[in-house]
Amino acid sequence: AEMAQAEAAMIKSGTKGFSLMTDAGAAVAHAVCDRFEPCPTLVLCGAGNNGGDGLIAAAHLRKKGWNVRVAC
Repeated sequence: AEMAQAEAAMIKSGTKGFSLMTDAGAAVAHAVCDRFEPCPTLVLCGAGNNGGDGLIAAAHLRKKGWNVRVAC
């Protein structure tokens, strides 16, 4: 609930929702790369904005040479 309020406030102040999703997906990919060596990876994406975060994270990982599959 706190994150939903924070996101709503940022969007109300002019930040685009897609920008928040892009930043979140990039942060997830960065965290994965910091913790693991490249390996075959499956990203599970549900409905809603978190699914979009997953798609963006998968794209970042693929750009870094990871073998990534996505299931939605």
